[in-house]
Amino acid sequence: MARNGRQLLYTAERVHALVASMEATYRAAHFETMVELKRLQVEVAELRDLMAQMRAARLAVVSAERELAELNDMRRAMVERQDPATSLH
Repeated sequence: MARNGRQLLYTAERVHALVASMEATYRAAHFETMVELKRLQVEVAELRDLMAQMRAARLAVVSAERELAELNDMRRAMVERQDPATSLH
């Protein structure tokens, strides 16, 4: 098919088919991207939960260490006040 003495490289049908193919490719890529994004959002939420649990565990350890230090200080003070002449039992 020629137009103005030139042969057409692309017909309207071929252009429509190319655009439809590109749209399908775009939609598939977009869908895959959205699926990956959702997977990553779930993973980030899981990591945030894990960090919160780790933070809580660390705070519990710090609190227990502080309490142990206080108890050791109390024990030391009691030992220092104790009369060496009295029996330990």
